[in-house]
Amino acid sequence: MFVRHLTKELEEKARDELNEEPERKAECFEEIIRWASAKYQLKFRKDDLWLLNFMRFGKFNPHIIKKKLETYLNLKVTVPEMFANRDPLSPQIQEILKKSPFISFVTPDKDCVIMRWGVLEPEKVKISDVIKIGSMMLDSYLKESEACMVVGQYVIVDLDGFSFGFVKQVTPRLLKNIYYHFLHGYPCKIKGMYVINTPKFLEKVFKFSTFFMSDHLNSMTNVYGTNYSEIYSIIPKQYFPREYGGDSESVNEATLKNKLEDNREWFLENHLKRTAVEEA
Repeated sequence: MFVRHLTKELEEKARDELNEEPERKAECFEEIIRWASAKYQLKFRKDDLWLLNFMRFGKFNPHIIKKKLETYLNLKVTVPEMFANRDPLSPQIQEILKKSPFISFVTPDKDCVIMRWGVLEPEKVKISDVIKIGSMMLDSYLKESEACMVVGQYVIVDLDGFSFGFVKQVTPRLLKNIYYHFLHGYPCKIKGMYVINTPKFLEKVFKFSTFFMSDHLNSMTNVYGTNYSEIYSIIPKQYFPREYGGDSESVNEATLKNKLEDNREWFLENHLKRTAVEEA
């Protein structure tokens, strides 16, 4: 799990692309805090990076930020399975984390994540729990990375070794939860999604899933077989983990497990109830 801080170049990018200026940021903070306190009885720390990343998503437009925060809060009602039992030490989550299915790596101007389905077994793992961990990963990312809404995310889904048993778990409701509730509720800035090593039997599933994607996400998604060298023109190969032909740290070294466990108290305090980040 990476934590990227704002450099001078990224500060300029935030100003030019996200309308981030000190005066506008301060005014927006005050308005969002007043609104959240009056409508939802929520308390936020003014220095909270998690809230700031919601504001950056909305380019400091209070109307957009409020709508995004309301959608996020409603996730706890519309998709309770994503927010129930978010304890990183629970047996279900530990079963997944010990396999290291999520790998993060960076380039000078990109934040990248690889999701490896082949390391998971459908007899032991629920897709909904994998998505839950993805949401926990994103919360940690929003909470700790100053630049996540500035540089955006590049997601690589590796289906090498994907078991047909997972297909049996896929339902229209699950796809809606992933593509509509999850992606609409979180302040993601997905710049590209690449599906690699795609087996033939999944082609129909992906075709069906496009009905639940936004037009933007559809345009950002590319599906490949075993030849995905085209991605290297966007994300240089040298930055990939060694198992993917790059020079970065190996898969075994790039683990999410410790990061989520370190944030256990935050998850237990802030996501077992319908509130956001509480005043310290």
